[in-house]
Amino acid sequence: MCGIAGWFASMEPERANVALNAMLKPMQHRGPDGSGTYFSKSRDGEQTVALGHLRLAIIDLSTGDQPMADVTGGYRIVYNGELYNYRELRDDLAALGAVFKTASDTEVVLQAYIVWGAAGLSKLRGMFAFAIHNIAKDELFLARDRYGKKPLFIYETAQGLFFASEIKALLQVQGFERQLDFNSVQDYMLFRYVPSPNTFFKNISKLPAGRYAVYSKGKLKQASYYRLADAWMKPTQKHRDPQEIFAKALEEAVRVRLVADVPFGIFLSGGLDSSVIAALMSRYMTTQLRSFSVGFEDARYTEAPYAQTVSKYLNTKHEVLNVTAGQLFDALPGAIELSDAPVAESSSIMILLLAKVAKQSVKMVLTGEGADEMLAGYPKHYFERFSGAYQAVVPDTLHDGLVRPLISVLPFSARRMKTAVETMGLRDSQERWARWFGALNYAERDKLFSRHEKCRPLDGTPYAAEANQSALRKALYFDQAALLPDNYLERGDRMTMGAGIEARMPFMDHLLAETVSSMPDAMRISGRHQKWCLRKLAGQLLPHEIAWRQKRGFSTPMRNWLQVQLREPLHDLLLSSGSVSQAFLERKHVSKAIADHCDGRVDHEKLLWMLLNLEMFLRQARLSA
Repeated sequence: MCGIAGWFASMEPERANVALNAMLKPMQHRGPDGSGTYFSKSRDGEQTVALGHLRLAIIDLSTGDQPMADVTGGYRIVYNGELYNYRELRDDLAALGAVFKTASDTEVVLQAYIVWGAAGLSKLRGMFAFAIHNIAKDELFLARDRYGKKPLFIYETAQGLFFASEIKALLQVQGFERQLDFNSVQDYMLFRYVPSPNTFFKNISKLPAGRYAVYSKGKLKQASYYRLADAWMKPTQKHRDPQEIFAKALEEAVRVRLVADVPFGIFLSGGLDSSVIAALMSRYMTTQLRSFSVGFEDARYTEAPYAQTVSKYLNTKHEVLNVTAGQLFDALPGAIELSDAPVAESSSIMILLLAKVAKQSVKMVLTGEGADEMLAGYPKHYFERFSGAYQAVVPDTLHDGLVRPLISVLPFSARRMKTAVETMGLRDSQERWARWFGALNYAERDKLFSRHEKCRPLDGTPYAAEANQSALRKALYFDQAALLPDNYLERGDRMTMGAGIEARMPFMDHLLAETVSSMPDAMRISGRHQKWCLRKLAGQLLPHEIAWRQKRGFSTPMRNWLQVQLREPLHDLLLSSGSVSQAFLERKHVSKAIADHCDGRVDHEKLLWMLLNLEMFLRQARLSA
């Protein structure tokens, strides 16, 4: 697990070393265990190829240094990730004549490219982002894993191509101009994140998940190598016992992620997902499993007692971090700096604080991330199946003229019901999928930015599954293609790497996802039970009160904190004369949202937290409107 950076661009030789180290320096947290650089001239001598690497050593501690060359010296790689099937692939490649000089998974990735080219990506099981200099072809090959667990950002200029694991490295490139991408600001208010390939910086893009790119002769060409299973796969009839097949697939996904040469543990929330992972991990542990959880004083939000129940049942060595509003707000600027973006999910800060605690005793953790998006764990997955029927019975005129006004007067505590009814009435499926977790719909967003031209809708159908897929699979595909890579996985990478530890996510195993997608939808939602196959497995592994309790999610008391402890910072940041975002937001709408929330009339938790973070980010990144 590491940080990478480099370029294929025009660069004065005397400046190259200083320039590359300037890119690596702000990412030191990603690789505290070592660093390395590589420089080469292009074949025409007009450009320089540079590769830089920062290492967090997890596997092959003694011989895995990078940049790494193959035995012929014709290729160089910088790699960030973990390959869980590298031993099997090493044997396959050796049988085809590949020669290895290390025991690292990095060299397996390099040889897979040398032997199979881009086709080798389909054989990799794990999380990764890497760059390979192919000297003979005079090109740079870049790739990112199927779900986007590891980041890769790109900056193209007239001089060439620059890349890095984090945006802050690209900001160090000489001549870079900080320009805010206003379209991304508008998208942020819809999604709570910026969808790929865009970022808040006008000249910087993400390489989307499941893609590779080739930079050659001054041109960058991208291609997809993987399509998520829920976009196209149909249930099969071959599963005699789908529950048993699911259980075996999940256990295998956990087992392969326990390969490490360093101490490791688990982030244990006490919820279904991480508790099942902990139970499966315990089967393979030769020492006591270490577990870590977050708690709050407010019993309505804390899951610490459930985590302690699981810990006692599995006999883990457990640590609980109790977080206050003051701790959260103190940590927010650092979290924004790590993210190179607003921290739209307040729970991201909990991950950062917990990762810093875990760092004292482990270098790697497993988490339950991705279970809800794979196994239909959110309330929206339950309700989305009925959106078509709702729209058939309730026309737009009735929804807008009667239903919405009626639910708008519901009390502050009825947030979920109001969201469900309002969202099911949205006929644009991509607007609806985003709105379930987003802050605003299209109309609300237009009002917030009303002094500017009307906000653009999503371009085309970037997250559309095949038309004959079920409503559930279409919604899940959106979550897996957008919400996961550009929000939850991105925050997981930044917050854990910000503390210098690696996070592995068994539910994000693509073979497990394909197994689940090949099963009937009833394995995910059965009656009123969601994540049905996981609950049944939990019933065999965990106490009944854990396996069958209602989902709460990794949430914080943010709604109440914004009303009390953070009320003054809200006013100071968003309504003062120094507010950057006032240049494009309607002040009256912002002011009313603050007053309505703080006085308990309307729950604007998501909107206000997003605006607060946007303002702090714009100031910190020195981006003007």
